[in-house]
Amino acid sequence: MTNPNGAEQTETAGLSQPNRELLALAAEVFKDFNPRPGVLHDLPQLTVEPGDVAQVCRLAKEDPRLAVKQLLCLACVDHQESFELVYILHSLDPEWTLAVKTRVPYDAP
Repeated sequence: MTNPNGAEQTETAGLSQPNRELLALAAEVFKDFNPRPGVLHDLPQLTVEPGDVAQVCRLAKEDPRLAVKQLLCLACVDHQESFELVYILHSLDPEWTLAVKTRVPYDAP
């Protein structure tokens, strides 16, 4: 994607600097799960495989760099051919919020 000046624009360009730093940190913590970075409105987001969600959430809680203390929301979006599960994770110190997403096919919920 290019911006009006013709320069390349990344999907994460709309994030604040602290949220870009959080996304980079989370990608590093979860690197063994091959996360795909993105943005969910103004939140940093990582997409992982369905079989990795439990391990990713556990690691988010146990890794002191992320120190997740709350699952703020768990949402499911029905896309006709699959379900998209969105986990909104929150840390209190430092205070930040991260979205973790996955897609689950209808035939394997």
